[in-house]
Amino acid sequence: MAASIGHPQQDGADLESVSPALIADRFVFPVLRVHGKDDEVVPIEQSERIEVALKKAAAPAAFLQKHLPVK
Repeated sequence: MAASIGHPQQDGADLESVSPALIADRFVFPVLRVHGKDDEVVPIEQSERIEVALKKAAAPAAFLQKHLPVK
């Protein structure tokens, strides 16, 4: 995944500069985030970070965490 979006340690400043959490106060459309509790690719902390930013900005948003059993 680092090849497609960048490496957190090597490209951290670039990744941080495009973080939605830093521009949450500009969101004008409602935001729905869905995060699987067993997601091994995207850390839950990323969803929690944007949740805090959206609440702070009083942006219209909803956050759903769901555990989906793997068959």
